[in-house]
Amino acid sequence: MIAHLPWRLRSALLETICEERDPFTVMSALAQKCGVIRFVAQGDYGLIQSSSRDQTILRSYALEGTFAKSTNERLSWFFATRGGGGTYIDVGANIGLTTIAVAKNPLVHCIAIEPDPENFANLVANISANCPHGNVDMRQAAISDATGHLTLALSPDNLGDHRVRKESQANDPDGVGRRRISVEAVRLDSFAADIKVPLAVKIDTQGAEPFVIAGGSDVLSRADLLTIEFDPRLMRMAGGDPRMVVNFLTRHFSVGRMAFRDQEAQSEPAATSQIAEELLKAVEVGSDRPFYWFDITVAKRLDDLTPPLRNSTRASP
Repeated sequence: MIAHLPWRLRSALLETICEERDPFTVMSALAQKCGVIRFVAQGDYGLIQSSSRDQTILRSYALEGTFAKSTNERLSWFFATRGGGGTYIDVGANIGLTTIAVAKNPLVHCIAIEPDPENFANLVANISANCPHGNVDMRQAAISDATGHLTLALSPDNLGDHRVRKESQANDPDGVGRRRISVEAVRLDSFAADIKVPLAVKIDTQGAEPFVIAGGSDVLSRADLLTIEFDPRLMRMAGGDPRMVVNFLTRHFSVGRMAFRDQEAQSEPAATSQIAEELLKAVEVGSDRPFYWFDITVAKRLDDLTPPLRNSTRASP
């Protein structure tokens, strides 16, 4: 019926649809109909490509021209104030938007780790296009507590929400409709020989964080700065213990900041013991609550935690 409408009316209808949703979502839906599998967007970190199904990360970059701005500024500031050198490990690198920001500093050795083949292919392309210093090593693997293979449950439209599952969790009810693939698993401690301090690490693995820590405690205990996503529900679903993460942070880091979900502003610096109290409360109330997570940044020294952020606030749900 729409095909028989006058051209001007069809054009107005398309504009209305774009206003009610957003142009990227409409374009993504059309791409699936037309066999278009990849988009490229321009922003702060250069030309970035991803799947045309990527309704979260590439969509955000395309519409806003940036991604994880506070995290990227914090990591870049850390290395700049430490003399420029050192190592950055990105566990769950996705398509590279944080790695690229850090790799602009040619003195920093970056290690980007991503298990999903589609994300990894785009990561390689994006690093090649936007990191001219040759300072990024990439590894297609999931980081876990043992070597071998794991199941990766794929989100159809949020390519930052793929979830690692051990065999006992492979059929979790939250994963209904997700395609599953087998991916290589390695321990983070296997990268120990490649690390030069200062060391900063980002971990964003959709609930697999306890296993990342279990297989990477030697490397992570050497980190001067660590940013990690803390989602009690996803950790429980993956078969991990969020309290183990809290204990590790408290044992190896002295100060921290936290933000609820995707808030750009983080709380004022506080002792990790105080951060731990907040996280343990979150475990009690959030183990069954979807979309209830925190972004945590911890450091061994206060000086490594306090870049000139645009805003600072009390983190609360």
